Amino acid sequence: MPTPDEIKQLAPTGQLRGGVVTAPAASTFFVAKDGSGVVRGVTVDLLRAFAETFDLPFALQVFENSGQVTDAVMGGTCDIAFMPHDAARAEKVDFGPAYFIIESTYLVPAGSRIQTIDEVNRNGVRIVAIANTTTGRSAHRTAPLANFEEVAGVDLMVERARKGEGPSLIENKTYRIKGHFVGDPELYREKKEVEGWQKADKDPILRLEKKLIDTKALTKDQVKKIRESVQKEIEEAVKFAQESPEPDVSELLEGVYA
Repeated sequence: MPTPDEIKQLAPTGQLRGGVVTAPAASTFFVAKDGSGVVRGVTVDLLRAFAETFDLPFALQVFENSGQVTDAVMGGTCDIAFMPHDAARAEKVDFGPAYFIIESTYLVPAGSRIQTIDEVNRNGVRIVAIANTTTGRSAHRTAPLANFEEVAGVDLMVERARKGEGPSLIENKTYRIKGHFVGDPELYREKKEVEGWQKADKDPILRLEKKLIDTKALTKDQVKKIRESVQKEIEEAVKFAQESPEPDVSELLEGVYA
C-alpha cells in the first residue's frame, strides 16, 4: 500500500484527477457517452477503482484525444490517465506496466486501390489522423510520401468520412482470442479471460455483425454469404499451402519483424 507521501505525490490536490479519452464507441482505452450522457468505459472503471483503493475523492476529466490527456498529465492538471505508449510520449510522462497490447492499421473506403500498408506511402495518398497521437506519429513516420492531415478527435473523423472527405487513420482496439501460434500454451493470460472475450456480447466480430444487422447496413442473408465466402477463401488457402512445395530454409526469416 502506498505511503501518505506517495499518495500526496499522486494526487497533490487531495483528489484523484483521472483522464479518459472519448470516442463514438467504448473500448479498452476509449470511453463513450450513453443515452443519458454519462461517460462509461473500462478506463473510467479502472480510475474509480484506483480512487477507492487509495480512499481519494475522484474527479473525472474527459478529453477528445490522447494527445490532450498527455499534455494535461505533463502539465500537472491531470494526475493519472490511460494512453498508448510511444517514444515521444515517454519523454513527457512516466508510464506504468502495459495493461493491453494493441495493433493499429488503416481504414480505407470500400473498393480502394490501397490493398497493403506499403501502398499507403505514395504521393497523392491522403492520411487523416487524430492530432498528437501515437497512431498519427506512426503514420507520419511510416508514410512520409503521403499527404498528412490532423483533426482534433474521433467524432470529427467520423463526420469527415460521412461527408466523403477522405479516409482517416483510426486506432481500433480489439482482442486476440487465439495464441501467437498453433500449440501456444498462452501462459501470459488466464483461460477465463479468453473465455470472457468469446462471449457474444464481447466478441468483436459478433458485435460488429449484430451492429451491422441492427442498423440495416447488412441483412442476415448478406452476413451468411460473407461467412461462406471467407470460409471458401480459407479452405482454398489451406489447400494451396498443403499442395505447395516446402519453402527453402533461406526463406525462414522472411517477413519476420519481431
